[in-house]
Amino acid sequence: MSLNFDEMLLSENPDAIMLLDKTGLVRYWNRGAQLIFGYADSEILGASLHDLTVPADQREESDRCFQLALSDGRAIYESVRRCRDGSLICVDISNKRIRIDREEYLLSTMKDVTAIKAMRDAKLIDSNFRDLLESMPDGIVIVNATGRIVLTNSQTDSKFGYERGELRGQPVELLLPERFRLGHVAHRSNYFAHSRTRSMGLDLELYGLRKCKTEFPIEISLSPLATEEGMMAIGAIRDISERKRADQKFRGLLESAPDAIVIVDGKGDIVLVNSQTEKLFGYPRQELLGKKVEVLVPERFRHRHPGHRNMFFSEPRTRAMGAGQGLYGLRRDGTEFPVEISLSPLETEEGTLVSSAIRDISERKRIEDALFDKNVELQHAAEAKNRFLANMSHELRTPLNAVIGLSDVLRDGLLGKLQESQKNYVAQISDSGQHLLALINDILDLSKIESGKMTLDLEPVVLDEALRSSLSIVSALANQRGVGVSYTDQSGGHSVMVDSRKLKQIIYNLLSNAIKFSPDSSEVSLSVRKVAREDVRMRAPDGMAGRLLPLPESDFTQFLEISVVDGGIGIGAEDLQHLFQAFHQVDSTTARLHQGTGLGLALVYRMAELHGGTVGDASAVARGARFTIWLPWREANGLEPTARHTYPSQNHMPVSRLGRRRALVIDDEHRAAELLKIHLESAGFEVRCALDAAEAIETALLQPPDLITLDMLLPGVSGWTVLDKLKTIPSLCSIPVVIVSVLADEQKGVAMGAAKMLQKPVTRKVLFDALAGLGLDPVARTTTVLVIDNDQETAQLLAAHLDVRNCRVLHVTDGSESVRVALQALPDLVILNLLMPDLSGYEVVDELRRREETAGLPILVLTTKTISEEERMRLNGRVSGIMEKGRFTREQFLFEVERALFKG
Repeated sequence: MSLNFDEMLLSENPDAIMLLDKTGLVRYWNRGAQLIFGYADSEILGASLHDLTVPADQREESDRCFQLALSDGRAIYESVRRCRDGSLICVDISNKRIRIDREEYLLSTMKDVTAIKAMRDAKLIDSNFRDLLESMPDGIVIVNATGRIVLTNSQTDSKFGYERGELRGQPVELLLPERFRLGHVAHRSNYFAHSRTRSMGLDLELYGLRKCKTEFPIEISLSPLATEEGMMAIGAIRDISERKRADQKFRGLLESAPDAIVIVDGKGDIVLVNSQTEKLFGYPRQELLGKKVEVLVPERFRHRHPGHRNMFFSEPRTRAMGAGQGLYGLRRDGTEFPVEISLSPLETEEGTLVSSAIRDISERKRIEDALFDKNVELQHAAEAKNRFLANMSHELRTPLNAVIGLSDVLRDGLLGKLQESQKNYVAQISDSGQHLLALINDILDLSKIESGKMTLDLEPVVLDEALRSSLSIVSALANQRGVGVSYTDQSGGHSVMVDSRKLKQIIYNLLSNAIKFSPDSSEVSLSVRKVAREDVRMRAPDGMAGRLLPLPESDFTQFLEISVVDGGIGIGAEDLQHLFQAFHQVDSTTARLHQGTGLGLALVYRMAELHGGTVGDASAVARGARFTIWLPWREANGLEPTARHTYPSQNHMPVSRLGRRRALVIDDEHRAAELLKIHLESAGFEVRCALDAAEAIETALLQPPDLITLDMLLPGVSGWTVLDKLKTIPSLCSIPVVIVSVLADEQKGVAMGAAKMLQKPVTRKVLFDALAGLGLDPVARTTTVLVIDNDQETAQLLAAHLDVRNCRVLHVTDGSESVRVALQALPDLVILNLLMPDLSGYEVVDELRRREETAGLPILVLTTKTISEEERMRLNGRVSGIMEKGRFTREQFLFEVERALFKG
């Protein structure tokens, strides 16, 4: 009974009781030892207790105490031992030497005092560190070498849901999810064996376990803590749930982004990519992380990329898509593709990162390349179209020039009187030719605008003069229809910078359209005013539809507004939308009765747009129409349309080369002045024109004429005032003044010194009769003109035109022969076609200018082709003028002839 009791005491004792031989091998292992250390008898009997349970840092102490017990018979001490699961426990060890069958053994008793040790450590730490730990923002846990919690601060208790002191003495694994506990024991033991500081944020996926069994992501930093009771570990625990949610949201945004996203640190290492990056470059995500970003850059760019990257990090700023040009990416398989990249700096706790959004633009590049090829193709087609139009205009103008010119010669009776039926046929031929010529000119103008070859030639223009000039051009058409044309100028009489020719063409197109579509004996009005940009809008009367085309963006705040209003057939709302399109005509029976090309309004819009302006319209069927244009108001800045000079003395008057008589035409209507000028030039006069009173007096004083014609309706001042002024200047008072005006007050005119009174319209015969009455009969002087042109019809037409000027015409069709004839005849003027079959017109000019006899001979170039800027520069200063066939009337031709003779 006593033996069984002793065995029961050994077996049931809660402490570990073991018997060791002198080599440290286990010979007896009670149940308490099994429970404390976890080893069964079969695992430990015959094994070294030292190897199985003593941690590396405790082995020296364990060996010393073992030998002390063998030598002195007893050794009692406290130490740390390792259990089968790797956990460490604190034990009180009592070793006693005993003899069994003459052999020496050690009877070792080990009591687990881990909890007691933890409480003892806690008192020590609490007294020394409690206040400091409570001030920390993170949760703090101090653990001893056995893994028992020695101390926690209130932040830890709150995070994990425990009462204060509840965690003291508990294994630290209590704060970990079950799935991590077994592995953590080994990590903890390893940490105590190799203690070191480990910083927060090593990208480990760590989780804490609350008392309520819920998990939350944490970040931990560890530091060794040396105390009187031994080495401990202090852990700072941070709840990163919010950061994790933000990270997940950020990653969700990255994954939902349509572009590939690559985030790089300051060293150029890839730290994050999204799934689009994997698809775009063909890499698995894990293969890219940690690699240099240059792995995604083609080899030929890699040597420069680190420099660009470092430059960006030195001055980080957001760079939008498309800021880089000609960028390419490199796929894993080695293929390249064009990319577009935007860069954005990201400020993080780890420092500045760079987020790059990478977009594959292969498809766009393919489309752009296709569009570029198509644009090149279209450009070539446009150039071919322009060449075709130029060639066709040349081919069409040549016969049209003869058709129009010869029909005018016949209609004017210069080759004999025609019967009435013949006159009608000739008039129809001329009108049809003019219509076809206008169509050709409009098509060419539109083609120039569309190809960007038409430019603005801005010059100072007096608005009133330009508008009145346009009115005079359409006056004949208006008179034929009995249509009255009114004019209102509210612009203040200013000079503005515009393209004079285009402005006149715009106004002519609008006025001629208004007159053409107005019923007989109706009214058309023209008005002009200056408006602010905010007032550029279409004011449609009640019952009318209105439309304003877009006004281009610009810095102009003031605009010139010109409106033309008629009471004609009107335009339906459905047709208003197409009015300014090329070749569009109102599709109505009434409209189709009127001849037109469908280009007039299209040119109006394009020319207004070229100025930086726009157009608008308002109309309704049977209620007429209003067309308005707005052009930017460009101040003339002191520039005058006509230069003013001081009056020189009469002793220094220039003399005409031909010694002819001079005439001064004073008329503000250009067409009326031109008509008088042509008639007077055909009578042998050298003619100058003045548009207003000041210019008239100045011109007369510069070169006192032999004759003055005067219109009574001048801008700003009455013609009577001008007449009175002329008669008070001693050097001018004796010059005969012929009044040519619609206001013909003969009694008043004679009283004020006028020599003759002629009422408009004035025919050539009436004028010549008046000249004869004043003793200024037309002078018959023969002028020799050499025409060099291989076109027989053109030569005949020019000869007919020159006949009214009493010219002797020599015609040569061969370029080489023309030089010989010029040297022999020494003509007063050469009219030269540039397109000759053997010797070009340029070479003829070179030959004539090279020879002393013909070096100063005036040359008038007449051609059917459009002269390029380079060709104009070649002829500049070497010819008196350049005219395009089909672009001039007989009057304009004679004017150029006279001007060339005068310059010569």
